[in-house]
Amino acid sequence: MAPRPPPCPIAVDQSFGPWANSCRGGFDFTLFFEETILAIPLLCIFLLALPLRAWQLSRARSKVRKSPLRHRKLLLCFTLILLEGVLLVLWATAGSSITRTTATIPTGILSLTSAIGLSIISWLEHSRSIRPSYIINIYLFLSVLLDLARARTLWMLGSKAIPAVFTCCLVLRCALTILESKEKRKILVYDLKEIPKVSTSGPFNHSVFYWLTSLFLHGYKKNLSLQDLYPLSSSLKSEKLGVNLETAWDRVPGKQKPNALLVTWFWAYRWKLLPAAIPRLFMTGFTFAQPFLVTSAIRLAASPINGESNNHAYGLIGAYALVYVGLAISTGQYEYLVTRLSVLLRGSITPAVFKHTLQLHLSDTNAEDSLTLINTDLETIGQGIRLLHELWASSLEIALAIWLLARQIGLASLVPVGFALLMMGCGFVIAKPLGKSLGEWIQASQKRVTLTSKVLANIKTLRLAGTSRPIFSKIEDLRANELRISERYRSLLGHAALFVNCVPIISPILMFAAFIGIAAKTGDDFTILRAFTSLSLLSILNNPLALLLSSLPSMAAVVASFARIQEYLNRKTRDDNRALAATAEDDISGKVTYPGLPNPLGLEMQTINHESDSELIARVRGHVSWSNSNDHAIHIPQWNICRGTLTLVVGSVGSGKSTLLRCLLGEHSCFTGEISVNTRSVAFCSEPPWIPARTVQEVILGEEAFDSSWYGDVVEACALRQDISGWPQGDRTPVGSKGVALSGGQKQRLVLARAVYSRRKLLILDSVFSGLDMGTRESVLQKLFGENGLLRQGQVTTVLASSHASDSFFADRITVINKDGVLEEHEASGFRPSATDMSSPSDSAKEPDNHLRHEPLDEPEDDMIRYTDLGTYKYYFKSAGPVPCLIFITGTMVFAFCNSFPVLWLKWWSEASEVNPNTQTAKWLSVYIALGVIGIVGFVVEARELLMVIITNSGRYFHTFLVETVSRATMGFYSTTKHGSIINRFSQDLQLVDMELPLNATNASGLLFICLAQCIVLAISSRYVAISFPFLIIVFYIVQRFYLRTSRQMRLLDIEHKAPVYSHFVETLNGLATIRAFGWEAQATAMMHKVLNDSQRPYYLLFCLQAWLVVVLNLVTAVLAVIIISVTTSLRESIGPGYIGVSLTNILGFSTMIRGLVTAWVGLEISIGAITRIRHFTTVTKREGPSYTPVHADLEWPREGRIEYRGVSGSYGSSENVISDVSFSIKGGEKIALCGRTGSGKSSLILSLFRMLEITTGQILVDGIDIQTLDPEYVRTRLVAVPQEMVIFEGSVRSNLDPTATLTDEEIIFALEKLQLWSLVESKGGLDASINESSFSQGEQQLLGFARAMLRRSRVLVLDEATSSLDKDTKTVVDGLVKEHFTGWTVISILHQLETVTAFDRVAVMDGGRLVEFDQPGALLKRESMFATLYRLQTEQAAS
Repeated sequence: MAPRPPPCPIAVDQSFGPWANSCRGGFDFTLFFEETILAIPLLCIFLLALPLRAWQLSRARSKVRKSPLRHRKLLLCFTLILLEGVLLVLWATAGSSITRTTATIPTGILSLTSAIGLSIISWLEHSRSIRPSYIINIYLFLSVLLDLARARTLWMLGSKAIPAVFTCCLVLRCALTILESKEKRKILVYDLKEIPKVSTSGPFNHSVFYWLTSLFLHGYKKNLSLQDLYPLSSSLKSEKLGVNLETAWDRVPGKQKPNALLVTWFWAYRWKLLPAAIPRLFMTGFTFAQPFLVTSAIRLAASPINGESNNHAYGLIGAYALVYVGLAISTGQYEYLVTRLSVLLRGSITPAVFKHTLQLHLSDTNAEDSLTLINTDLETIGQGIRLLHELWASSLEIALAIWLLARQIGLASLVPVGFALLMMGCGFVIAKPLGKSLGEWIQASQKRVTLTSKVLANIKTLRLAGTSRPIFSKIEDLRANELRISERYRSLLGHAALFVNCVPIISPILMFAAFIGIAAKTGDDFTILRAFTSLSLLSILNNPLALLLSSLPSMAAVVASFARIQEYLNRKTRDDNRALAATAEDDISGKVTYPGLPNPLGLEMQTINHESDSELIARVRGHVSWSNSNDHAIHIPQWNICRGTLTLVVGSVGSGKSTLLRCLLGEHSCFTGEISVNTRSVAFCSEPPWIPARTVQEVILGEEAFDSSWYGDVVEACALRQDISGWPQGDRTPVGSKGVALSGGQKQRLVLARAVYSRRKLLILDSVFSGLDMGTRESVLQKLFGENGLLRQGQVTTVLASSHASDSFFADRITVINKDGVLEEHEASGFRPSATDMSSPSDSAKEPDNHLRHEPLDEPEDDMIRYTDLGTYKYYFKSAGPVPCLIFITGTMVFAFCNSFPVLWLKWWSEASEVNPNTQTAKWLSVYIALGVIGIVGFVVEARELLMVIITNSGRYFHTFLVETVSRATMGFYSTTKHGSIINRFSQDLQLVDMELPLNATNASGLLFICLAQCIVLAISSRYVAISFPFLIIVFYIVQRFYLRTSRQMRLLDIEHKAPVYSHFVETLNGLATIRAFGWEAQATAMMHKVLNDSQRPYYLLFCLQAWLVVVLNLVTAVLAVIIISVTTSLRESIGPGYIGVSLTNILGFSTMIRGLVTAWVGLEISIGAITRIRHFTTVTKREGPSYTPVHADLEWPREGRIEYRGVSGSYGSSENVISDVSFSIKGGEKIALCGRTGSGKSSLILSLFRMLEITTGQILVDGIDIQTLDPEYVRTRLVAVPQEMVIFEGSVRSNLDPTATLTDEEIIFALEKLQLWSLVESKGGLDASINESSFSQGEQQLLGFARAMLRRSRVLVLDEATSSLDKDTKTVVDGLVKEHFTGWTVISILHQLETVTAFDRVAVMDGGRLVEFDQPGALLKRESMFATLYRLQTEQAAS
């Protein structure tokens, strides 16, 4: 039995100490120190915190149900009170039997008081808090930890009673800690059952992120969906965050001041920013404890083995465990808190941008601007804000490191600091151009994505027009230009990375070189202790220097992004110049408004009096100008709109009908005069129709409640019942993005149904009947505006802009915009329209593309979201190129070797210097320098290959592959795949390919080689430690595999659920006028909050998963550190100080390296998911037929224009046939009229000719060549079509009319003159004038479509509702051009004016997808035929 240590003099324990000198083995604190420092402060803090916490809890309701847990806690608390009382009595009566100090009794009193307070607060915390108490758990944990030292001291003082009772108190606190840390989720009251797990987790659970376990297990076993994720806590929901920022921003007097928004945001969320400072301070403390531990270990290695040194060795092992575990926990909490700021940022800024967007003028809205703000700028701010605390923390650490380093090597410490400052200065120099070049790259990227989005949304029209190939080529050109623009950014980024990496490599060289130079004069020795202590301090110094170096440019980017958002929020909002008349109906709520919306239009209107005008619902008087001109476009002497009437607005193409309607809505800023309205209840149908990507029923309902009876009436009145019955899912069928799956007529009837269903008092309809066939048009007009029509019965006031004469039959008043731009009013009964004002309606309309199918809009990606196969990596390496990859790997290996080997060289050097001081210094130093220089060269090589070659190669390769896929995808693919999902491949996935993937690949490969090199160094310096490497490798593999399966899915969910946010922004911008007219701003905002909150869930949990990984990897590293210190201290005589220094210095960097390796590997696996998705997308997307053109095809095909259908049946992919067994023959030069009711198959027949329909049986021959053997794109470039809609791209008039840039100015001008458009184009600036969609009216856009057709060379012309928006005079011009310019061409026209049918050689009549009639028009009129019925119907309507 070991002899008891000699008793310690009482004076020692009664002194502060802290060490008890040689007493108790020379390894113990004095009792007075333990009581005054380790006990009393904690007790006082706890007692001071109790009243405030008790007051907070007393105001809360009970949140748990009855359970035995409360009584168990109470029993332990009462037992603790009893034992603390006994202990106090024992101390008071102990006399001289045991050493005590002047602080002993106060400590006992405080302990007893704390036990009493603990019982009270435990009772309150249990019942009135949903989570285990932080204050109780932290107090109990720290008291147990700190009292362990006092328990050891008391037992060594010799007495038994007091130590025994004290130990029992310690055990009770341990038991209480276990009970208090138990979660209460199972006993929460039922209304709190769905609360997020993070909100019910205790401090121990939260410190290691144990609350994520169930999510990890779920993600490991199966694919995750949004429903599987934990709900978002209320503090992170965008509704609350948005209101907080909005309130703070509204209070700012100087919104135009620089950085006003940045300051406002930081002030609004200051209490969310500050908590991260606490774990960051702990990180600094634990970090700077490490070099002291290294110094102690090296000194221990030089001391003889005895009892005292062994005690120090055990203490050192405990210190290593405490420091590394503390570092792991504090780092995890810091990462969690700072990344949580990114969630707060998105949740607050996005609603602010959206709300302001709802208030902007239509001319000031741009999807590219707003999407850039909520996507790129918020990502930039989010990344930078995570480095916010590094500004002060890194500065503090740099100052501490310099001070400690100066104590070791004196003035030589200034050299590496000076070099680091030089590199920092270089970083500052390139920070501004780096940010500028990044902005240019982002702008180029957004320009490409915007064009891609527009092209994909209008792919059907572009394919019909034969312009999809040159437009996709333009997208490719934009991608090439984007990569070229990004080269400057990538080059500057490489220089910034070089500056950062030079610091840890060059700094030690300069430091030791300076020291050697100074030592030569001062005689200082270059010892092992000095070398490795200095190296460890320098290692610690380099990290904050690198962080500060990287955080400063990031913060500059944050400031720039905040400035862009501030500029957007400061844009002038819409100035509604309407006045609300005092006679407006009082009942503006009911079915037409919503609770909480006092002003449905969201407008601040004036109130004026028109007591005599109670029958007027609106009055307009003034002048309207175009937005880009001061000249008056429309003069309105006075326009009165009476209640319950149908007012028809007519005028020639470009006369300003749509502009007039926008004035009535308060949407046209260039209006001078007075507009007064007597109702806020407005429904609006725009041209083109605004259709969000929802189901048919959801589009009709809009934001109104479902009323089955009224819904049925509206569907019947708008002739939608037959369409709905033909869709597989009925009215639950998704319509696709912008209604891509619908015909023009269906879109118009759908938005008309939405307007009627809303039961608004005023309907404003813009050309809403232009795409309907004669029968459908007559039916809808009769059921809405007839004597018993829905709108007539409801006394609904309607303003309809139209170019069709038949509409005047139902009108009460006609408003004409004459050629002079003067508005005239007429009674409908006496009105005789001129040809310029109006035209006849079409006999037919574009029938439904009934290829809406019961298929998922997004293909599931199966287990690929959890696994990455080797083929994906091969796929990426193939895109990058084998030679660049080989050069990159070689450079990485050289850099890794030169980064790790110098520590061994330093060990040999310092050992040799201790034996023979200041000898062969040149040899040791020159090799040390050479290793650093070679390492820098290796880094330059790998960085150049990655940033300038690999990124360019892979970026071009994958974009080309994507463009090729979508350009050749079938139409069925576009109707069943969400637009946002496709755009994600071109935006977020390519962004990953461009930056995150290659950088993660660089970090993963570089750190892998460095870690391997450091493992070799560790094995050399402490060979017994190498035994643990296989086990550690297994642990790291399990951790990354377990983590990866869930994190990859979370990343995918993050990407996929950001798409609806962007889609909702775009949809809102497209339908802004409609939303504001209906007063649906609140509903649009609510939908934004919903999709944003949905996207926040995976975004937030992904950060939590990453914080979990940081904790786990640091804990594993802590285990490795404890193993190393245990082995090295136990075998210190055989290992020696040199190798101990090597081992412990390496573990400093090794923990960071191994964490970085796993993090980079996980990042690589997550970002490689972009390649997996692109690969899957390009593989499963069904493409159009053969992609080849026969050798015998010539440039003049078709020469004659002969078309022959032989038993043709066709479908849209997997749907049923939409045309069946169609056979007919058209001679070259014939003109064919194509007729039929809605849904008869006319457009499907046209699409089959352009290879946009999948031919299941039969052949289509053009000039004897089966078009199924031709490349679909080739067919479309050789046949000419004029679709209903002309897609205008931002650019010049020339580029829109001649996308291939092959025509002369004279040819383009000739076509424009023929269509009477040249004077208009010339007034806008000529062929090189910049235009967009708002530059021309709908009718003018159709004329541009004709101009484009005139400039094409072919023998086949197809007109697909090409004159639906033209007045009668303009149609006459177009008809003349068809006869004149297209002489000898085969013309197929979906006919709009049956009175001109005799001008056609033959008529084809479709019904139910079959060709039922095909003959000369005269022959068909002479017999009972479907065509004769259609003709009589229109003739009778025209006569009436």
